[in-house]
Amino acid sequence: MIILGDQTIKGVGGGVCQVSTTLFRTVFFGGYPIVERNAHAYRVGYYEKDAGNVEDSNLAGMDATVFFPLIDFKFKNDTPYWILMETYVNPAASSITWKFYSTSDGRKVKWDTTGPQNIVPAPDPLYKENPDLATGEIKQTDWAADGQILR
Repeated sequence: MIILGDQTIKGVGGGVCQVSTTLFRTVFFGGYPIVERNAHAYRVGYYEKDAGNVEDSNLAGMDATVFFPLIDFKFKNDTPYWILMETYVNPAASSITWKFYSTSDGRKVKWDTTGPQNIVPAPDPLYKENPDLATGEIKQTDWAADGQILR
């Protein structure tokens, strides 16, 4: 499933944004400049969990969507040093880890957030007919999430 506009639909690439979001956070907290980054059209709950799989609403908006060939994530290594990037996937824990190795240039990242503000309640459920399902069968493709303004 992919997000297209304001809905979740079948499409090629569903799940790739979990990789791009993990890379984005590694880059962000490593202090590298972000060249191109787009958040999802709406909140996705599993992007608001920390490494221990605990919900943390302060992570709302800290995601990066990609959709070939239109939407990409790019960053710049503005240091004079190479970066070695390693990825680790743990299917049993449903996790992916990016690790960057390089020579420190002394940069520090300070991150302040107010978390979600001006909460707007999620709308009532919306049911749409899906000809791929049997009569009377219901399949949930989206989950309600309150809206808000992020700062």
